[in-house]
Amino acid sequence: MLGMLASFAAFEHRLITERTQSGLERKAMAGGHVGGVAPFGYRIENAGKKGLSRLAINDDEAATLRRARELLVAEGLNIRDVAARLNLEGLLTRGGKPWSYQNLRARLTSGAVLESVYVFRNQSTKNGRGPKVDRQGKLVYGQSVTVKLDPIFTPDEVTDLCAALGRTVTGKPKGKASVYPLSGRTFSLCGETYIGGKSAKGGSRHYRCRGRVEAYPGAPRCECQQLPADELEAAVWAEVATLLGDPAQLRAMAREWVGLMDDANETDHADRIADLDRQIKEREQALTKLTIDYAKLNLPTVALEGATRALTEELDQLRDVKREAEAWQAETEAAQQRARDLEALAQVARTRLADMDPADQGEVLGLLDVRVTITGPVPTRTTNKGCTLTKWFADTGRLAPPALTDETWALVGPVIRAWEPPNHRLMDGRAILDAILFKARTGCGWHNVPTPDGLNWKTVHTRFNRWRVAGVWDEVMGRLPNQGSLPGTVVQPPPFKVTGRVDPRAMIGHEKNPRERVW
Repeated sequence: MLGMLASFAAFEHRLITERTQSGLERKAMAGGHVGGVAPFGYRIENAGKKGLSRLAINDDEAATLRRARELLVAEGLNIRDVAARLNLEGLLTRGGKPWSYQNLRARLTSGAVLESVYVFRNQSTKNGRGPKVDRQGKLVYGQSVTVKLDPIFTPDEVTDLCAALGRTVTGKPKGKASVYPLSGRTFSLCGETYIGGKSAKGGSRHYRCRGRVEAYPGAPRCECQQLPADELEAAVWAEVATLLGDPAQLRAMAREWVGLMDDANETDHADRIADLDRQIKEREQALTKLTIDYAKLNLPTVALEGATRALTEELDQLRDVKREAEAWQAETEAAQQRARDLEALAQVARTRLADMDPADQGEVLGLLDVRVTITGPVPTRTTNKGCTLTKWFADTGRLAPPALTDETWALVGPVIRAWEPPNHRLMDGRAILDAILFKARTGCGWHNVPTPDGLNWKTVHTRFNRWRVAGVWDEVMGRLPNQGSLPGTVVQPPPFKVTGRVDPRAMIGHEKNPRERVW
């Protein structure tokens, strides 16, 4: 009987909800206001009058928007400066607070301002404030309704405003946004995170600390330096690539991280949950039978509650235990899936590392839960842009290889020996190549390159140019793995440490490097 009453209550609640939503939809289709806060620039006319409320232009707020457009279009100010001017002129937000960059831009690019529309059940609404949808993303109640509003700007004024904002006439951003895999993963000296962006002039990619964004014009800002995106991403990826370069070690570390035990020792959560389901079903059947028996005897509700109290408490406890078991099962499955993901990543690591674009790198960084912490200032750049070695590394994007080992020399030695004329055999080709690579790593001048006895920097410089012209240099670098450090002649990122969910210290040698790895 209780179950039947609950079913009737649920049906009635659903019916009331559907009727309410249907009425709101009809009102929106008729151009009425269905509730909620009016968009900036508009007010609720006839508020509180049933069937008569609608959105109308708020003259004061519209004047603020028109002034903002005038400053953007006619005077060519940027949004930050426009916000500052509006604050100075006393044209504040609806709540009487100073305008910030984000707030003003959001108001100027809203659908109400640019398209003169208000969308009822707008599925693009963020922060969980949108309409209720099902698992397929479809609206649970009715359809979206677009309500036409009185325009604040003419079509020509909207076009000029969009051009000043750097957007299309639909209000959508132009072009495809760049991918910044370290956005939100890089932490500054002030404790804020860095976000990626492009400079207004030249379009160079960089990361900027959120602490430099004012809460409102004139608010305090941090002094964190802007970071070169390409160089920072390359340096961090070099750290990650070192880990991914050993699939066997990565698999072992992945298993250690998730704490996978031998299958025979693991709890079978599925059997445990099935047993709990059986016990819950037995108690529910007993509770239903007891309720029906008391109803047939026409006993008072108090008597029924007393008789079922122990059974109800036991049922609640079983349900709690089942929820806990399901949580453990989900956690175990997530850990196992993470291990499988890391193993799959390890399998393709050797072949795909060099070809991963920023989007792919971002997925890998997310899988490893990478966090980059800046620990010092950006180094001052000192470089000779006219150096042919500098230009070669800048054009190719290669890392500067470490000092030669017997293994790496075995890869390139035959190329150098095949090129050397008979009268040059007395020169140590390995020593010359090591000197060139030293310059690549440090960015020092040719005259500062350390050379062994019998050689001088001019000999090293001359040999590099001859190798470059003859194609020997390209062949040598093609045989060397693309591993090492950023060339010393490019913009250097600041010192940093990289942390993640997998500990690579067992496979990475400890070295004195400001880019500390704490995985």
